[in-house]
Amino acid sequence: MNTPVKVDFRFMAEDDNATLGEYFEDTNRIAVYLIPHSECLPNLISTITHEVFHKIITDTEEIIDIEQEHNLIKKVMWFEQELIF
Repeated sequence: MNTPVKVDFRFMAEDDNATLGEYFEDTNRIAVYLIPHSECLPNLISTITHEVFHKIITDTEEIIDIEQEHNLIKKVMWFEQELIF
């Protein structure tokens, strides 16, 4: 689904108070949960970026499992901050 993603901000996830964000492929929506972020703007931006990467990976139609997906996202985000070469 190569359409712009919608981002919703919620106070917290219904099932897990520690969940920072989720990407919902079926509705092309990102939910960002505010309470676990402790009002820290850089963490909010990081969560949005992380969930957008989930959307981008989904749009590529590549077949990878969730662990591979999270490892890829982590490395891309570290590279953006010049933490890996």
